[in-house]
Amino acid sequence: MHNPDWEKPMDPDAPLPFDFNGWVELAPFEQTLGMKIESSGDGKATLTMPFTVKLAQGKGLLHGGAITALADTAAAMGIKTLLPYSQLPIQDFLIIPSLHSLLPHPNSKVLRPLHPALPRGPAPLI
Repeated sequence: MHNPDWEKPMDPDAPLPFDFNGWVELAPFEQTLGMKIESSGDGKATLTMPFTVKLAQGKGLLHGGAITALADTAAAMGIKTLLPYSQLPIQDFLIIPSLHSLLPHPNSKVLRPLHPALPRGPAPLI
């Protein structure tokens, strides 16, 4: 999905130029890449992203930045299912300090992270 308003520079002093209908929802960046939330809950999220020409690197494989964006977004969505928005102080951001993903071959038509978003055991606080 493409929205021409998303091409405008972000103004850090203005309200966000887009709306969310919920806490576990895709932002403009993820929508631009074609991501879809297939399911989310209990610390897990399954997202898909079609492998289109615009996401290819110079050899015709899926660009590593697109793979990382999908993994990062899936991890964030999984965490969001456990962390209600009301518990996140307004000045804080959700940061994913480490990504470990197993993805199918980069020439797959649709990519889907193959593991839960959250590791077992305590996670370091940053």
